[in-house]
Amino acid sequence: MDGTVLVAGPTNSGNGALDYDGECVVKGGNIIIYGANGMWQNPSNSSIQYSLTFQTSGKAGDKVILKDSSGTEIATFETEKAYGVITISNASITNGNTYTLYVNGTSVGSIKASSTVTSNSSMNNGGMGGPGGPNNRRNGKA
Repeated sequence: MDGTVLVAGPTNSGNGALDYDGECVVKGGNIIIYGANGMWQNPSNSSIQYSLTFQTSGKAGDKVILKDSSGTEIATFETEKAYGVITISNASITNGNTYTLYVNGTSVGSIKASSTVTSNSSMNNGGMGGPGGPNNRRNGKA
């Protein structure tokens, strides 16, 4: 369960960077997902590895760094597109610890990891899953 996945999702809020029906269970590796927030889905709460979601906006070329409370860099990347939300999952993210996201050297928010999927907004942790509602198929049925 090693490796890195970087998803530069759509800039159109009618689409999501992560799109699944059912569950998206994160078990390891380094995952960075960013894009428009209109149809955003976080990894599933049944994931083994912790994920943090920051609702923040920016542009292509932003330098993004996630640091833990001691200042250790957990993830670093440069955005290729405009975005409204960023999700980072990494084995270094642990329950009860606080993480701060920096964009171009400025703190844009901090999150204390309190569940497998933790967000700094009221965004749906289960995901939108299309027009039918959370995790439903397009016909609106589970």
